[in-house]
Amino acid sequence: MHLVNITIIISDIPRQVVMTKDNVSISIDSVIYWHVIDPYVAVFHVQNVTNALMERTMTTLRDTIGAHVLQNVIENREALATEIRRIIDDTARSWGVVVESILIKDLSFSQELQETLASAAKQQRLGESKVISAKAEVSAAKLMREASDILAL
Repeated sequence: MHLVNITIIISDIPRQVVMTKDNVSISIDSVIYWHVIDPYVAVFHVQNVTNALMERTMTTLRDTIGAHVLQNVIENREALATEIRRIIDDTARSWGVVVESILIKDLSFSQELQETLASAAKQQRLGESKVISAKAEVSAAKLMREASDILAL
């Protein structure tokens, strides 16, 4: 006799190091919420349903994240998690389990990449401030010209 836990199980997915489409290496921490819906299939048709689900999820996570550029991964992590869940859902159901959700908890970059991104953001802000300053100077010059025209009368 086998006892099968049919409550929702929360499993941490081991940290995955993934290379994005734009060749940036990131570390991803995620978690999967799942439960058994068919105990017979989960026990007798799959050698170890937990390991099978984790391996399938890790592989799909790497494939899905690897198909996107870093900016897209950062901006759309919830959509990517939903896409991963959708991809593994049919396979999981055939194993007698349902995946309730997958959450991408954390994205980590190398220190070098963090510094590069911070530098790029700083340069962008500096460029934007120069544009604002130039517009202010143009506006001030127009006002000076109008003032000189008025005084010339």
